[in-house]
Amino acid sequence: MARPAPTTGARAVDTTAIPHPRWRLPVVGDVVGTSRRTPVQDSMRLGRGLGPIFTRKFLDLEIVFVAGGALTAELADETRFAKHLAPGVEMPRGIGGDGLFTAYNHEPNWRATTGRWSR
Repeated sequence: MARPAPTTGARAVDTTAIPHPRWRLPVVGDVVGTSRRTPVQDSMRLGRGLGPIFTRKFLDLEIVFVAGGALTAELADETRFAKHLAPGVEMPRGIGGDGLFTAYNHEPNWRATTGRWSR
């Protein structure tokens, strides 16, 4: 049984029901069969076979890929999801304030920026 993906402060999510490469091995994950020269293209090729959402695991790091347009649009819906500031992104707020990458959802600069890009 696969264990949930490691997290950095966020809740762990059970990804066992999400498709993954069939050659996944204990401990090393999906390292076998992965192209070291073209990992992004390799993941895109896998996505064509696995579907619009799939996982890849490299040692203790598990990454969920979303490749389908409909799922991507759903995940980008700001009315349903909030932006998360990781500790490394939050630290520069003391110097730069609430910029594009350092603003929280409720702050005026974030609303002004996202309003320019929304339809």
